[in-house]
Amino acid sequence: MGDYPDDYLLFDLPGQIEIFTHMDVVKTIVKYLQDHGYYVCSVYLLDVNTIVDMSKFIAGTLMSLSTMVGLETSHVNVLSKCDQLPASLKRKLDQYCECNFDELTLSTTQSDIPPRFAQLTSCITDLVTNYGLVNFVPLDIRDEESIRYVLGQMDECLQYGDDLEPKEFVDPEENELQMPEGADGPMMERLLQSALNT
Repeated sequence: MGDYPDDYLLFDLPGQIEIFTHMDVVKTIVKYLQDHGYYVCSVYLLDVNTIVDMSKFIAGTLMSLSTMVGLETSHVNVLSKCDQLPASLKRKLDQYCECNFDELTLSTTQSDIPPRFAQLTSCITDLVTNYGLVNFVPLDIRDEESIRYVLGQMDECLQYGDDLEPKEFVDPEENELQMPEGADGPMMERLLQSALNT
């Protein structure tokens, strides 16, 4: 592979969970990249429409946990397509992002999860909660701040900017505040512009 200073290399992988749970292909690629000096961050996308059905959301969080444990990399979980979320569920979005299953399962109707699966569901949500690793970052492609926040989470996982020199603070009243070059990540502006132009 060539040298790509200050750039993200994106590997868009298919959604078949078997690739991450039953095969070592992706883990081998990750190890190769890390051995060659690349910082690796996994980004797991879960469609926000899964929160309409609690069983699908629980399955999605369990798959996320499985991917996190299997790949052993820095990891960001993203609830995508938040702009399509019904207004009735937007109020609960924080609970879903925090995977607060105690509150979520109490507020769902009995028809969401069949009674015969209640104990199994409880065990799975306890497993995810006990690991304490899974939470989500909401992504609304129409909101620039949302995109910046997701990319900032990725930069933090990759430790981008740790070796940059700190910039001197400029009082906004004296001068217009300028973002330090590279402060938002190497490709953030290009990704942001690309996302807003689609």
